[in-house]
Amino acid sequence: MLFAYDLEFRSRNARAPKFPAELRAVLEGGAQRAHLVRYDTAVPQLVATQRMEWESGPAAIVTATRPLRAGARVTPAQLLTGAALAGLLAIVVFLSAGPIVRRVRQLTEAVQSAERGGYAGAVPASGGDEVALLARAFNTASERIRAQVEDLESRSAALREFVANTTHDMMTPMTVLQGHLGRLREHAGADQRSELLGSAVEEVQYMTSLLANLAASARLETEELPLEQRPVDLAALVERVVARHLHLAKARGIEIQHATPEGGLSQDGDRTLIEQAVSNLVHNAVRYGREGGNVAVLLDGASNGAAGASFELRVIDDGPGIDPALVERLAERSFRTDEARARVPEGQGLGLHIAQEVARRHGWRLELGPSEYGGAQARLVGGDPA
Repeated sequence: MLFAYDLEFRSRNARAPKFPAELRAVLEGGAQRAHLVRYDTAVPQLVATQRMEWESGPAAIVTATRPLRAGARVTPAQLLTGAALAGLLAIVVFLSAGPIVRRVRQLTEAVQSAERGGYAGAVPASGGDEVALLARAFNTASERIRAQVEDLESRSAALREFVANTTHDMMTPMTVLQGHLGRLREHAGADQRSELLGSAVEEVQYMTSLLANLAASARLETEELPLEQRPVDLAALVERVVARHLHLAKARGIEIQHATPEGGLSQDGDRTLIEQAVSNLVHNAVRYGREGGNVAVLLDGASNGAAGASFELRVIDDGPGIDPALVERLAERSFRTDEARARVPEGQGLGLHIAQEVARRHGWRLELGPSEYGGAQARLVGGDPA
C-alpha cells in the first residue's frame, strides 16, 4: 500500500496511518529514504519511505507498506522492492502531477498579473484540459469586467463633464444675482423688505456654494485626475473669499474680518479647488456661527512671494462651538451634527469633506476643533517648513 504525506508528515488520505516516528526522525536528520519493520500489527509490515524530488505539496514524502509472512525476516531484496515501489510512485506522481502543478502555478501568476493590470490582457489558455478550460473561463469573465469598467468610466466621465459645464454656466448668473440682492438690501432700510432681501441673499449664497461644491466634488471623485500645479496667491484668494461672504455675513449680523501678510504668500496648487476649500471653511463659520457674532480669517506664513513657503490659515468664529466627541467625524462625507441639521436642514454635508480632500490632495492637513474664543476653529496648514 502506498501513502503520500506533506512536509509536515500529514496525509490527506483519511486511511493513511500515522507517519512512523522512527522514520520521521531519520528523514528530519537529513536522509532521503529510510525503512523499518513494524511488529505491532497483526501481520509484520515492511515500511519504506522516501522524499520526492519536488520537496513540496501533499506528496512531498511517500511511503510503501508491504506485509511480511509470519516468521519471515527482512531481506535486502524486500528492502529493494519497497524502495522500488516508492520510486515508481514518485515517477508516476511526478509525470502526472508535475506538469499540472506547474501550469496551475503559471495560471495563478498570470491571473495575479492581469489583476494588477486592471484585467487589460488575457491569460494563456492553450490546451484542452481542465486548466485550459479554467483559463478560458477567466478570460471570458475578465472581458465582461473590462467592458463594464469601461462603460462605467465612460458614464462617470460624461457625468463629471455635465456637472462641470452646468455648474460653470450657472455660477455667473448666481453671482450676479447675489450682488444685485446685496445692493438692494443696502438701500432697503430697516423694514420687512430688508429682512426678505436678507433671506434671499442667504439662499442665493447657499445655492452658489452648493453648485461650487458639486463641481469640486466631481473633480475630486477621480483619484487619478491630476491637479493643476500653478502658483496661487493665497492672500489674494482670502481677499476674494471674504468679499464673497460679506453679504451673507451682513444678513446675519456677523462681523467678518481678515488679515493677510504683506507682500503676498504663494503656494503651488489648483486654484479653483483651494479657493473652494477656503470658501467652505468661511461659509461654515458664517452660516453656523451665532447671529451678531464674529468671524476671523487669518493667513500667516513667509511673505516673500515664493511658492512653497509654509503657511497657516485659520478660520475662527465665536459661535456655539464643536462637540469634541464629533470632531473626528466632521469631515466625513455627508456627515452633519444634529445641531447643524436643526439650524440648516437643507445642508448636504459636503463642505468640510471637500476641504479635507483638497488639503489631502495637496499634501496639506486640515484640523478642526474648538477655538480660544469659545466657538470653532478650522486650521489649514501646508507648505515646506524649510
